[in-house]
Order: sequence, then C-alpha cells, then structure tokens
Amino acid sequence: MALNQTTLIAEVASQIVRTDAALIGATGRISTWLNWGLTRIDRFADLKGLGKHVKAACVVDQTEYAFPTDLKYVRTMRLLDHILTTFDKTDVNTTTDVITVDEDITTGTKIIFLSSDPPAPLVTGTVYYAINLTATTIQVASTAVLAAVPTAIVLTDTGSDDCAMEIFNSTNSRVLTYVPERAFDIESPDITEVTTGKAERYIDREDIFELDKPPDARYVLDIRYVKWQDALGDGETPEVAFIDDLIVAATVVEAWVALGESQKSVEAQNRFMGILGSHRAVDRLRPDYAPVAKSYGSSNVKGSMLAEAYKYPFIKR
Repeated sequence: MALNQTTLIAEVASQIVRTDAALIGATGRISTWLNWGLTRIDRFADLKGLGKHVKAACVVDQTEYAFPTDLKYVRTMRLLDHILTTFDKTDVNTTTDVITVDEDITTGTKIIFLSSDPPAPLVTGTVYYAINLTATTIQVASTAVLAAVPTAIVLTDTGSDDCAMEIFNSTNSRVLTYVPERAFDIESPDITEVTTGKAERYIDREDIFELDKPPDARYVLDIRYVKWQDALGDGETPEVAFIDDLIVAATVVEAWVALGESQKSVEAQNRFMGILGSHRAVDRLRPDYAPVAKSYGSSNVKGSMLAEAYKYPFIKR
C-alpha cells in the first residue's frame, strides 16, 4: 500500500532530524522537496503515467505558443517537416470513400489520423497512404503498393466532427535546441527582422515557448514531456518497486542539498542510487532531458548549480 503525501512528509522529517517547524506540513519546505524528489526519480526511472506526448500545428509567422496546461518539464521539442490539417465529418463520403482536404497530397504520401475518432475503419496513429484524386480530394490505402494500384480502404462511417491528419510531406525534421531565456534575449535579433523558415531553437517563457524563426509553413510541433505528479494516494500502481522508499530517499537528497549539507547530501544520494539499483524497472538516464541537454553539463558547473538544473527550467511552477 502506497503512503500518502502526509505520511511521506512525516517520514522525510524523521530522517532529516530538524526541529525547524517550517519543514513540516503541506505548505512547508518538505512538500516542495517532495516534488523535487519526484523530479529526480523521473530522470532515472519511469513513473507510471507521467510521460505524455502531443502534436500541434505551427501557424505561419507565429513564434509564440502555449505549453500544455499539465506540463511539468519538456523532454524533447521536435519540429516535424510535416503538415497538420483538419477536415470535418461532412468532408467524408462513405459512398465513394473520398475525403475532401485543403492540401494537394501526392499519391503514396504517408498520412496519420490523430483524432480519437477518425472515419472507420481507420485507426488513430496508424500510417496510411494517400491516393490523389484531385488537388482537394483523396482516398486512403493501407500500403504504398495499394495506393499506387490504386486500391482504397472502404470507409464505413464519417468519424467525429473534426479530424486532425498529419501529412508526411518531407523527412527534413529536427530536434529543437533549448536556449536559456537570458542568452536568447541577448543573442537573438528582433524577431520581426528574422527570416522566416524552420526553427532550430526554442526559449521557455513560463507558460509559453517561443521559436527562434517565424514559421513559413504549417510545420508540426511534437512535444514529449512529463506532466505534474498528482497527489499521492492509496491504490497507485507505480512501475518502480518499493516506490515509497525511493521517494523518501530522493526527497532526503533534495532536503540536504537545499539546507547546504554537502556531506549529508552525498551520503543520501548514494543511498538513493543504491535503492534505485536494487528495485528499479527503469530505462537509462535519458540524455535529451538530462542537465547536460540544458547547458548545465560543462565541467565548471558543480554543486548547487547542478542541483539547480533539476529545478529550472524544467519545472513549471
């Protein structure tokens, strides 16, 4: 049975042996360190349900976009050289199996339907291939060979009101590089003077992010991120065994770091890694969202600054 937040805080308090009343309670420092401890575990282990993945369309000439409301920190931000478009269920003809779209899609082009209820029997997230009929109409084939014949899938219903479709019109995609806000503001010219094109970098501005180039087409933004940890409660089934021990150990590390107790933080980190090594069912430390990926990995960055890398700019407060 998993401990709840109150009992976890009490357990951490008993291990750090402090009399400071501000350390205790739902609004105290331990509550904050508990979140940091979960963040530390996120980097070394998969906690069930925390990872999320969304796609959205860039708007031509628009550089600022809102983060998902449940985003805690970004793992990777990709700019896909694809087009994201939508069509209405009234654009689907189940008699002729024709879909009316706003793009001229070449026969054999890969397409994916992203909405939860695409026209049946099409399946969300499955790769299909377009059959070009006109500049604004297509049919759908299950393979490139069948698209060339052409042999279309028989559509049995129109799906939901609006359906999003991703068009794989190129392979020139890239992972965007995170740039610290201060460096971005100093190094980047006025965005109105920048040539439009495919972005290479992005800046985190709290609830929004900004691209370094105004898009010249409707590219697809692909964001893989970790969401906020919900309140801990009974009945959870985490993917890491002995999760309570691991959460407490990680939080104790954060506590000693925050309190400036370097020797105790090293001892706590060794204990945390020992528990993790004994009980985890995890993947490797992902390099795409480790501190080094956010410019905290140079040899002259140590101690408290490295600890700070685990709190900002990843965490959305």
